[in-house]
Parts: sequence; C-alpha cells; structure tokens
Amino acid sequence: MSTDTIKMDVTVRMNEKGQSKIRAYATVVLDRLIRIRGIKVIEGPQGLFIGYPNFKNPQGKFLEFVVPENREIRNIIQQRVLQSFADEKAKRNAA
Repeated sequence: MSTDTIKMDVTVRMNEKGQSKIRAYATVVLDRLIRIRGIKVIEGPQGLFIGYPNFKNPQGKFLEFVVPENREIRNIIQQRVLQSFADEKAKRNAA
C-alpha cells in the first residue's frame, strides 16, 4: 500500500490555546468514503505525532475509535496530517 493508492483529503484547524500540547485538530477523508474527525496533532517530548479520537472505558483505559489496520497505513496518515499541519503553520507565519 502506498500514498498513491489511497486518496486522502486532510484539513487542519489550528488550536489557538497557548498552554495545550494539542497544536491542531485534523479531519481526514479516505477515498471520499470514510471521514475521521478529531485527530489531534500533539507536541510530545520527541516531536509531533497524531492521536486518534478516543474514549475512556469503565476500567479507565483509553481506547481509540479508529484503529488503522497496520503500521504502514498509520504512518501514511500521520505523514499526511503532519505535512498538512506544517503547510497550515507556514501559511499563517507568512501572513
């Protein structure tokens, strides 16, 4: 699987709250069939990464609503979201 085989539209909404580690929220549409809302762009100790929408179960464990089937598709989605975030950030800095 490669980025050429999956059409992916990504929109990013920057998080304006200065104290949060969440830098932005993203929506990803895969092949115009599936929309994933609420993906978070998070600043961690080792750089940016994404977090999928999740919920806390009765045992206190966080579970993701959306789980990519393999590491390759997870990496593809993360790369595209982080690139869209960088593009949006550059646009804002240029303005």
